[in-house]
Amino acid sequence: NAFFYCVGLTNVVFGNKLEIIGYKAFDTCKSLRHVTIPTCKIIGGYAFGNCEQLIELDLPNSLETVAYCAFFNCANLRRIAIPLKDDITIGWGAYESCPNLTTVNLVAGDHKLISSLHMECWRDEIYQEINRINQFLPTIRGGTTDYIQQWIMEETNRLNRTNISTSCC
Repeated sequence: NAFFYCVGLTNVVFGNKLEIIGYKAFDTCKSLRHVTIPTCKIIGGYAFGNCEQLIELDLPNSLETVAYCAFFNCANLRRIAIPLKDDITIGWGAYESCPNLTTVNLVAGDHKLISSLHMECWRDEIYQEINRINQFLPTIRGGTTDYIQQWIMEETNRLNRTNISTSCC
C-alpha cells in the first residue's frame, strides 16, 4: 500500500535495481498514466489495481511473476508488452476488468517484437467461426465431437505459431 490512493500521481519511473513491486503498491492511483519499469522480478497482487488512467505498459525481461489481479480494473489500459519466456507466471485475473486492452505484444529479451495479438480482432474472428460451426453442426450426422476437437486443435496450433498477427486484421 506504499502509494495507495495517491490520486495526483501521474508518472512513475523506477530505477534499475527494483526487484519487487509489492501488494497494492499503487492501487487506486486514479491519475497514474505512465509507468517505466526497466527491471523487476515480481509485480504483486493489485499492485496497479484500479489505475484507471494507465494506458500502456512495457514489462521488463527480468519479470518472473505478475501476481493475481496486478492490473485489475485498469479501464483505459490498451496495450501491454510482456516478455516471451517459458518461466514467467501470470496470476489469475492479472488483467481482469481491462475492457480496452486490445493489444498484447510478446517481446524477446532484446525487445524485438515477436508477435502482436490483436485481441479484439481475434475475438471477433473466433465468434464468426463459432457461429459458422453452430450453423454447420445440425447438418452433420455423428462425428460432431471430432469436428469440434479438430477445430480446437487448429486454433491452438494457430495460437502457438510465432506470428499470429498476420492471420488477423
